[in-house]
Amino acid sequence: MLLKVVIVEDEEIIRKGLTFALNWLDMGCIIVGTAKDGAEGLETIRREQPDIVLTDVRMPVYDGLELVRRTAELGISAAFVIISGYKYFEYAYSA
Repeated sequence: MLLKVVIVEDEEIIRKGLTFALNWLDMGCIIVGTAKDGAEGLETIRREQPDIVLTDVRMPVYDGLELVRRTAELGISAAFVIISGYKYFEYAYSA
């Protein structure tokens, strides 16, 4: 059984890089959706019910921490991996 992964990242080059640069199948995963902001991410998570969500900590609409909170409110128990540029490390650390 493959783990379902959703990637939520506002920078297109990073979103595409995460999607295509890694061999997800070798890791037992499949990308079931991507999103460019927190609102689109929440809708994708609701629809796809992923096992894992990779999300940027800083992005439009909902930031990564708000996305985690709203996902939990929906009763969806995905594992979150918070990604961040060096500048926002302390903010990501609070996650």
